[in-house]
Amino acid sequence: MKLEKFKNFLESKHMIPVILLVSFLGWVTQLYLITIPILAIIVAMIYFFAEDVKNSFLIFFYTPFFLSDFSKNSLYIYISCIVLTAISIVYFIIKMLTKKIPLKKGKMFWAFVISTIAFLMGGIYKNFNLSAFLITSFFCIICYLIYWISVNFTKNLKKYLNISFICGAFFICTQIFLKLIANKSITWLGLQNKNVACIYLVLGIISCFAMGFKTKKDWSYFLISLLFAFVVYLTSCRLMVLLALITLITLFIVMFIKSENKKAFLLIIGLGVLTTTIIWIIKPHIINNLIQSLLSRGISLNGRDELWPWCWNKFKEFPIFGIGFYSSEKVPGVTALINIVLAHNTPLQWLTSLGIFGTLLMGYFYFKKYQISFKNFKFKNLFLIISIILIELSGITDQAATMDIFVYLLSLILISAIEKENDQLQ
Repeated sequence: MKLEKFKNFLESKHMIPVILLVSFLGWVTQLYLITIPILAIIVAMIYFFAEDVKNSFLIFFYTPFFLSDFSKNSLYIYISCIVLTAISIVYFIIKMLTKKIPLKKGKMFWAFVISTIAFLMGGIYKNFNLSAFLITSFFCIICYLIYWISVNFTKNLKKYLNISFICGAFFICTQIFLKLIANKSITWLGLQNKNVACIYLVLGIISCFAMGFKTKKDWSYFLISLLFAFVVYLTSCRLMVLLALITLITLFIVMFIKSENKKAFLLIIGLGVLTTTIIWIIKPHIINNLIQSLLSRGISLNGRDELWPWCWNKFKEFPIFGIGFYSSEKVPGVTALINIVLAHNTPLQWLTSLGIFGTLLMGYFYFKKYQISFKNFKFKNLFLIISIILIELSGITDQAATMDIFVYLLSLILISAIEKENDQLQ
């Protein structure tokens, strides 16, 4: 009986704040050699004892935000944690296979196969690098494995994702506030760039509307979404500020039309306008500074004016199979220890890294993704679809889902959630 209660706890939504809190405390205290093993043990317990393993996804989604130390002294601890996680996942798969449960490969299976071919062929002509080839192979396997697990061994995935994104956004907001207080600016949160943090915050905004839609407390979820939108503004990420604003206004209109609490919404907006007006009259410099801060951000490319021509020239140099994801020469604007090709634009990324051959293959991946999203459209999937499109749009000026494996996994899990909602699995 106790084991059953423990299993239910591992599968419950209560694990969401537990995992995020452990991660957050590791970031605050910098005690990674304690918190990372704890997280690895939590993942191992989920795969050893639970049958619905979606809570393990939090580790893959949010760990980069709370980890910023990869010193040599801790390398063996991290490797041990990865091995423990891998063993537990393998054990879980073997355990489920022995139960002879009907398993589905998911509608994205062949799209995965084709995209993997594109990834592995990238740079194979004149710029082949064995280490990059092996790492790319590993990432492709991991991505499909997590997607496959999501398809077969999760329940109530849509609601889980909404709760996770809201809780995760709260922790990221706290991180950003602490960073701004300590450093007056923010560029990185752990190992993640602030642009990626904004993606998670806007996912939190979308999830607020998804959770609050046509409920008695829809107005309270709207207030939470305003907090997330304000924090996006504080990051100074211009594209994400624009996407957050468009998302907020669009979803507010949708929620307001269907709401039974229109007076509450009008009261919130009225109070907001009144408060802003009073502050502007009493202390105009506060509002003026906020407006000036937004206008002063301009349209600077922040180094992309050097990066994008470099990427385009590499595409022209290697037009068929591209340069791959590793460059033997310095990539403009990339501060990583190795010369990773990060084009900060999705179409340009594919052309540079995969060439014409790989880019054409990736076309099927995108076709399948949006076919799943829009075929037999159901309104209940609207917020999942908006989340997928948001991640795609963030790739206009950032690598986003193109080269950030964590954001890439987000898209895959969102697609699997739509599949499960539509019962379209193969």
